[in-house]
Amino acid sequence: MDEKRLDHLTPMEQGELLYISHKKEPITSAFFNKLQNRFVYYSSDLEKMTKIYFRHLSDSDLLVANVFNSLIREKERSSGFWRRKVKSSIPTISPEFLRSYRSFAKDGALLSLYRIEKPKVAYGIEVRNLSEYSFPDEVWDDLNTILKTEHDELIYII
Repeated sequence: MDEKRLDHLTPMEQGELLYISHKKEPITSAFFNKLQNRFVYYSSDLEKMTKIYFRHLSDSDLLVANVFNSLIREKERSSGFWRRKVKSSIPTISPEFLRSYRSFAKDGALLSLYRIEKPKVAYGIEVRNLSEYSFPDEVWDDLNTILKTEHDELIYII
């Protein structure tokens, strides 16, 4: 947030930041007291991957909740027929609610969102354990097969 703090990093710390951008992993820690950074991320369109390191695990709950809430709002906004008024109550998920499911993500998990139509509109998040996968590429290669397997947990968002 403050670029001036970058000037206070030692050459070794600057080298560690460059290492993260090149090797996609930190040498020691991804966090620097001089920067006061809460997260570090690496993103690659070519590899279809984003890797995020969080200083505080609660920030990951906030990010995942915001992504799902954004997807739900987008789906609900597009569901209005012509100019009919869109529902005023859109289901949302809170970071605190997600925190109770954090144990599923310990060894890796795939979360998939879907819309439930009846008896009333709600959403579900299917959680599939990915503990047998070591690399993100393996998950991408097997994604269709993984999605065809039964979910390990189902989270309802009403």
